[in-house]
Amino acid sequence: VRKCFSHYFVGAGGAVCELELPFPVHSKEGFLRETKRALHKLCSGGASPIRLAVLDHVSSMPSMLLPVEELVKLCRCCGIQLVFVDGAHGLGNVDVDVEAIDADFYVSNLHKWMFAPPTVAVMHSKAEHLAELHHPIVSHNLGKGIARESEWVGTRDYSALLCVPEALRFLAEEIP
Repeated sequence: VRKCFSHYFVGAGGAVCELELPFPVHSKEGFLRETKRALHKLCSGGASPIRLAVLDHVSSMPSMLLPVEELVKLCRCCGIQLVFVDGAHGLGNVDVDVEAIDADFYVSNLHKWMFAPPTVAVMHSKAEHLAELHHPIVSHNLGKGIARESEWVGTRDYSALLCVPEALRFLAEEIP
């Protein structure tokens, strides 16, 4: 995710900055206190306003469940315009309530913890952003909204998507 955002932001004339977060973590409160301190320092450093924060829900190295609800609130308090949560290790591994998290965008793949084939993913967006979102492959439904634009993007193997209902059924039966 870092490399993807870096590529597009730098290519569009933006900049990417990363917060060095405290590790090891001794408590949620301590983690949030240090993150707030670092975020306020970054936001008040005189640079251009931060337009987008990208957060992991569950980090992979080191593996850590991050308090994304509180992190989103911290970002909002610092005037960050948009918050994107990468939930690659979240959905299927921990309870996810996108409304409570309150990020502008929450994305997750379904192959890691929901037993669906690779290439299957989900994206949640707040309603006010839907008109701005477009599928990266331009096809027949361009301009009809992200859901319609994603329906048909040319010759593609849709079998992975057709497996999602069965993966959800399996999870509901095996992990009540």
